[in-house]
Order: sequence, then structure tokens, then C-alpha cells
Amino acid sequence: MGIRNSRAMKEAREKLGRIPGRKAAGFALSKVTVPNIYRFFGLLSIIIAISFYLVWSILYDTWGDVGLYDFVVVLLVFGVLTLLLVDEKEREKRLKEQNN
Repeated sequence: MGIRNSRAMKEAREKLGRIPGRKAAGFALSKVTVPNIYRFFGLLSIIIAISFYLVWSILYDTWGDVGLYDFVVVLLVFGVLTLLLVDEKEREKRLKEQNN
């Protein structure tokens, strides 16, 4: 049953690749995993934090606003900790696989 399922999956991937414009979508969907979703949101929060700080500071000329720092630091810390969490979980998974 496992061979049959993997053969069916391989055929489906080949068919998906033959449809114009669908090959890239099939590749992108194969990379959607929980760690990659966490990475996306971690990077997104970092990008939003930096962008918000720069845009707000340029528009309102408030480079040293404490309220702005409070908002931006929370987003930055959330993004960095999310990325660190994903890396740590993957490191644990690799060590567990090596020990087995």
C-alpha cells in the first residue's frame, strides 16, 4: 500500500507539473509545513516592526518615542523568539533522528 501511495503521489506531482503555471504552485505547496509557517510569521513580524518604526518615525519625526519603542520591541521579540523556537525544534528533531 505504501508503494502504491507513493507512486500515485509521484504521478500526481508529474501531472501537476505538466499544467502550465501549476508547477511553481505545486512546488510551493510542498514547502508548506508548520515550521515554515512559523518562520513566515516570525519574519513577517520582524519586517512589520522595522517598517512601522521607520514609517512612523519619518512621518511624525519621533525617533525616540517611548510608545513607539514599546510597540516595536514586542513585535521584534515575538519574531526573533519564533525563529529561535523553530530552529530549536528542528535541532531537537535532527538529534532525535540521529539517535534512532
